Formats: sequence, C-alpha cells, structure tokens
Amino acid sequence: MFTHITRLQKLNLASNRLKTISHTWFYRASTLIWLNIANNLITMLRDNSFIDLRNLEHLDLSGNQISSIDPVAFEGLHSLKVLNLNRNQLGVIEDNSFAMLRQLEKLHLANNVITFLREDTFTGLSSLTLLDMSHNSISDISYMRSLKALPNIESLHLSHNKIQVIKAQTFQNTGKIQVLHLDHNLIEDVEDDAFVVLSVSSVSRLAWLFLDYNRLSYIRDDVLVGTPFLKYLGVSNNHIQFISDAAFRQCPQLITADLAYNELNYLPPSLFHSLPSLVKLDIASNNLSMIQPRLFDGLTRLMDLNLRNNSISSFQTGTFERLIEIRQLQLAQNFLHRIDMDFFKEMASLRYLNLSYNIVERVEPTRGIPAALDVLDLRYNHLHTISVSMMSSLTQDGKIYLQGNNWHCSCQLLWLMDERLLQTLRDVDTLHCYSPTYLHGLEKIQRAGMAAQWAEHYIQYISSLFLQTDEIGP
Repeated sequence: MFTHITRLQKLNLASNRLKTISHTWFYRASTLIWLNIANNLITMLRDNSFIDLRNLEHLDLSGNQISSIDPVAFEGLHSLKVLNLNRNQLGVIEDNSFAMLRQLEKLHLANNVITFLREDTFTGLSSLTLLDMSHNSISDISYMRSLKALPNIESLHLSHNKIQVIKAQTFQNTGKIQVLHLDHNLIEDVEDDAFVVLSVSSVSRLAWLFLDYNRLSYIRDDVLVGTPFLKYLGVSNNHIQFISDAAFRQCPQLITADLAYNELNYLPPSLFHSLPSLVKLDIASNNLSMIQPRLFDGLTRLMDLNLRNNSISSFQTGTFERLIEIRQLQLAQNFLHRIDMDFFKEMASLRYLNLSYNIVERVEPTRGIPAALDVLDLRYNHLHTISVSMMSSLTQDGKIYLQGNNWHCSCQLLWLMDERLLQTLRDVDTLHCYSPTYLHGLEKIQRAGMAAQWAEHYIQYISSLFLQTDEIGP
C-alpha cells in the first residue's frame, strides 16, 4: 500500500475502520519510525504483520478489538521502543509473544481483560522499563515469576485490578522497580517481606508505593522491610485500624506518607520517630480523638501536617513543639473548643493554620503567634469576639477568615473600623451579628459607620421596650 513512499517516517492510520493488518502494506517502508493504527476494528495480530519495519520505534495499536496475538506477530521490529496495546480485548497472552522486542522500553496493556500471566509472557524484554497492566482483571500476582524476565523494569502499574493479597517475596526479582502502583484493588493483606529483593548483589530501589483504595485493615512490623529508598507511601482510603509502632523503621528516606481516610483511632507514640526526612504527613479523615504528646518528635523537616476531619478536642502541651519547619497545619473539622495561640508559637515557619469547622468559642490572647503566619482560618466556629491583639499579630500581608461565627457586636469589635486591621480580614462582608438581641441578624458588619449603625439599632430596640411598657401599663 505504501511501497511507493520510500522515505516515509511517520504514518497515522488511526480512527478508520481497518479490520486487519497486512505485511504487504509496509513493504519497502523500512524508514518508518512512528506508526499509529489506534481506534480501528482490528481483532488479531497475524504473524509477520510488521516484518519490514526494522526501524520502527513507536507502534500504537490501542483502542482496537485485538483478542489474540500470533507467535511471531512482532517479528522484524528490532528497533521498537514503545508498544501501546491499551483498550483491547486481550485475555491471555501466549508465552514469548514479545520475545523478539529486545529494544522495547515501554509496554502498555491497560484496559484489557487479562486475568493472569504465563511464566514466559515477558521473556526477551530485557530493556523494558515501564509495564502498564492497570484496569484488567488480574486477581493473583503471587505467581508472577514472569517478572524475572524484566531485569530493568522501573515502573510497574497494576492498579484497578482484582488483586486480594500481596504474598511474601512477590517482588523478589524486581530490584530496579522505583514506582509500583497497586492502588484500586481488593487487597486485604500485604505479607511480611513482600518487597524484599533476594539478590545478594542488589537492594530494592522502590521509591513510590501506591496502595490506596484497597481493603487493608492493618500494617505490621515487617511489611515494608527491604524498602530503604522509599520516598512516597500511599495507603489512603483503606480500612486501617492498626499500625505497628515499628512499621516505618525500614523507611528512613520517606518524604510523604498518606494515611488519610482510614479508621485509625490510635497512633503509637514512636510511630514516626524513624522518619527524619518526612515532609508531608496526611492523617485526615480518621477517628483520632487524641494525639500522643511526643508523636511528632523527630519530624524536624515536616512542612505539611493534615489532621482535619478527626475527633480531636484538645492537644497536650508539647505536641507540636518539635515541628520547627512546619509550613501548613490543617486542624479543620475536629472538636476543638478553645485555642491558645501561644500553643503554636514555636512554629516559626508556620504560614497557614486552618481551624475552621470546629466548635471554638474563644481564642486566647496571644503573646507568641508564629511570625511567618500568613493565613488564619477560623470560619464556622462558635466565636463571639476576637481580640485586636490577634488581628494585629498577623504579618503585613496576612489574611484571617471569620465567616460563620456567632458574633457579639460590642465595643470589643470596634477594631473593625481600623482600616489597617481590616486589610487582614478577607470576608468582612459575610459577617453578621448574632447578639445582642437588638442587633441579631444585622448583616454585613460595616467598617465605615458601624458604630452609628449599632447605635441606631440600639435606640430602636429601647424604644420598642418603652412602647411595650405603655401597652401593658396601668
């Protein structure tokens, strides 16, 4: 078909109604480097379909209906680096189907109907660095000896499958894997030593481990053994109720830990003490009612701590005093009822403090508000007033949010007439008086003319009382 075009390098045949591929199409098309046959109606790949494309580097066959691959379908593709078979109907891939693709670096098999892999499925793929088998129906990976044929694999995607258990030594032959996606499965247990590499000459290079959206209920001592270079751990959206106090001792380089949306009601006091490199810790949306005083000791590099949407009612002295690098602290949606800003005074780098959606009735006058604080969010609490010292303690460009509180409009709020302080208040037009009675419901506590407005309402209120007295008097 393309034999007369002898210098063709790029060919796009996508989104036609092609039902088959003939090797005669590409006779004398050896200069072709990029070929796209995606989104057609192809159902199988026959032997020698690409026999003349010895210089082809990128082949896209995604979005077809391919259900079978003949044994030597990819014969001749000596230079192929990227093969995309996403969104087809592949169920079983025969042994040695890719054996001739010695230079292949990326293999995409996502959104098929693969249920299991044969032992020699990936034989010959010694150059492969990325394998994507997400969005399939794989339920068991304990037999994945086929990964032994992938000595250079760095990124493995197994998310959105039906995996239930990660057994010990499952990844024993994958010492170079850096990114491992096991999220969005049905995993109930990760056995001890699951990520241990058995080779005496290498150690696991795993840096990014995704186990989010599974059915885990606990993390034991030795689950993460053999992961000394782990930098990211995601176990959010599970059912975790228990984490061993030694669970993270094998991960001294961990930078981010996402434990959000679980069922934790207790964290061992020494849980994070072996994580000197941790920068971001997310424990939001659990069942924590208290935090151990020394829980965060050792986290001297932590910058982002999220504790929102728990059941915390108070903190003990010293809880945060070691967090000298903290920039952002999320405490929203808890049951905090009293805030002493001196509690945060050791956080010299704190810039964002979110205390919204609690039941705070009083913010104690401060002598030591963090000097770097830019944003203080106190929305939707039970505050009646707030001191002028609090407002004046924020940085020059600082912002404070106060919407949704029960303001008692008295002389203690006359600082609202101070233009300089008002620059920090970003939602003044949303504030309204809750008390006293004669000001209840007064919307938009105005900075200009506020005193006169309150006085007018007060006079009207007193007048109404006299009128009522006249009506019921003798």
